[in-house]
Amino acid sequence: MIDDPYLAMAAGAQALRRRVERQALGLGGALGVAAEPYPHQLATVRRILGDTRVRHLIADEVGLGKTVEALMILNALRLQDPLHSAVIVAPDRLIDQWQSECWTRCHVQATVVDDTGGSEGRVQLVRPQSLVSGAYVLDP
Repeated sequence: MIDDPYLAMAAGAQALRRRVERQALGLGGALGVAAEPYPHQLATVRRILGDTRVRHLIADEVGLGKTVEALMILNALRLQDPLHSAVIVAPDRLIDQWQSECWTRCHVQATVVDDTGGSEGRVQLVRPQSLVSGAYVLDP
């Protein structure tokens, strides 16, 4: 929580600006992330959102914006259905980064699924070993 009223107001204004921007370019709300997307990111997001079922693995070189693409897709899906749930599978070393990126760029609180499989929240971060051990089972 932000204690400084000015910083709280500035963060709120930025969130409102991004909320308005996400309606641009017909991407169904994908642009509401705190980032300036590159053309290759927009093309990837358009292709994924254009499919009948959104279940994709985004793989590319380091630094080309896979996280931003994923958050843009998450934003669009959440705008279409506010009750939309998502699972992000990430290795241990990236869990904290994903949690931070979800909050700072996408304004969504991502929860980390522990090894017992228990977690609440619409966006869940899961470690690969939880999938292998059977502690967490993805719904079809």
